[in-house]
Amino acid sequence: MRTLTDFLKKNWLILLLALAFVVYVITNDKKGNVENETFMSAPELSTMVTPELKAAATPAGTVTFCFRLDGREDMHLPALMGNEAQSIYPNGLSGYNWSLNPSASGQEDYGVLPDGTIFAKEDFLQKWGMTSYVEIKSDKGGWQPLKMERVDLDGEIAYVY
Repeated sequence: MRTLTDFLKKNWLILLLALAFVVYVITNDKKGNVENETFMSAPELSTMVTPELKAAATPAGTVTFCFRLDGREDMHLPALMGNEAQSIYPNGLSGYNWSLNPSASGQEDYGVLPDGTIFAKEDFLQKWGMTSYVEIKSDKGGWQPLKMERVDLDGEIAYVY
């Protein structure tokens, strides 16, 4: 019959490896013990606040609007214009609108005519990516996207509402 001493003499290397494995597993336990790891914790979801653009007060007597090209939510003017846009105001959501006086002559790329008609020249819209149609969102239309009508405006193709 074998004794414990005989067993240890014959299997010392196997026992040493087994002990080393157990020590390794205990010190590198990823599920429970993370003392040696550095983690950055994210804030609680309930405390995260998404910044909102507050709608700016627009000048009295102006018409406020934006154009949506080809029905795409990522294709709004004046937002696509970046620094080239003039007379813009935060819309309170995630973009900008124009607020213009009804004093355009019709020679401009876009504007509001004295009768309240909002227009944009086709060449101008195509410069910003329009390929088939343009919609307007405005205070006049309850901010619903409405297709603009393609017309001849002073010898140039334009879209009007």
